[in-house]
Amino acid sequence: MEDSPIITADYRQPALIKYKKRCSKAYNAALMLIALLLYSVFYDLALGYTSEDGVALYLVLRIFPRLFVMAVLLIGIIYKINVYGKVNKKVRILCYSLILLFVFIMISFLFNLSGATYITSLAIAISAFTYFSFYRLREQEIRRLLFCFALTVAVCLLFTSELGESSTDRLNSNTGGFLLVMLFCITFTYFCKTKKFLYFVLSVACVILQVIFVARTALLGLILYTTALLILRGLKRSFKFKTVFVVLLLIVVGSIIFSYIYSTVIFDKYGKGAIIIFGKDLFTGRQGIWKTAFELILSSPVFGTGSALNNALGLNGATGAFNNAHSQALGIMVAYGIPVFCVFYITLCLALALPYCRRDGQQKRAGAIFIAVCLIMCYFETYFFSIHRCIAIVMAYVLISNISALRTRKNIQNSNKQKK
Repeated sequence: MEDSPIITADYRQPALIKYKKRCSKAYNAALMLIALLLYSVFYDLALGYTSEDGVALYLVLRIFPRLFVMAVLLIGIIYKINVYGKVNKKVRILCYSLILLFVFIMISFLFNLSGATYITSLAIAISAFTYFSFYRLREQEIRRLLFCFALTVAVCLLFTSELGESSTDRLNSNTGGFLLVMLFCITFTYFCKTKKFLYFVLSVACVILQVIFVARTALLGLILYTTALLILRGLKRSFKFKTVFVVLLLIVVGSIIFSYIYSTVIFDKYGKGAIIIFGKDLFTGRQGIWKTAFELILSSPVFGTGSALNNALGLNGATGAFNNAHSQALGIMVAYGIPVFCVFYITLCLALALPYCRRDGQQKRAGAIFIAVCLIMCYFETYFFSIHRCIAIVMAYVLISNISALRTRKNIQNSNKQKK
């Protein structure tokens, strides 16, 4: 397997990089994403303008900030592709897939004329994951970003409804529980890496707060990530590019298979009873939504059906269809069509697997484990359609992948002894 010039020339061990007054490009981009997350929360809670209040105002306040962030990320991606695309085949494939993805999305949007907000969320997700496959953080920048992200989560929790409450001027309790789980994954990874008691306390605090902000799907992700990270820590070698790429794709395909079996087989046999998990019935309506979604996909497999799922469920407003799919893969497929679904996930998996082209094992397992768990969580939610959760996943992935690549003081001493 060829070495990836992406990181060979640009990725140095964060612990060995000397302090520079000028912040890295990765750090600036991460701060920009956190700022967009806070702005989006402020927009939803305080402003809440929709296209019905005026298209110009809606574009300026909601869409343009996302387009600006996406443009900055794409400029950085284009620069790296221009540098490394000539000598690395995988980078060229990633470039072509990105172009193809944006073309397919625009064709689908022009065909259905719905879902512009969610298109920008998908575009930011794929751009951010690709960007941070090229750019890395320094050690001191990781700690700063962790503080900024923790502060952001705390601010969001102040404006989040508790379990069982519902309010139009507050975030859903599921959002609060989800953000807590993202913060837990970061702090627990840092604790496993550094064995510092502070990060253990923060991890425990995130778990305890789940009592107030319960998110069943996010809690499942917490359990999966913790278990997988502890089990796989003993492996000496990191994952390979092909392993990460294939496993992530299989998880996505498994999402579609699971949705079909759940909505047509399991529900018919067991759905008439009540299976209670975390105080809620397992069959809470998703089976009907997914069954309707598969019917709509068959009616327009190439271009998607836009907000047709929303109309079929008898809901008002064109935007609800995307969130109400309750399955990320199925939501993309029914809204934008099978071509967009295929190219989006191929591009996503390729961007996430790209850092594992290295032969020296500096790209550790934690990042791949985390994103695999997030894709499993997407079996039940549409995280990439929500800008809050989308950015939270990106930030958690960036911090976890960089934390896991840190060299501890003990490792540095052992390396110096071997050199002597």
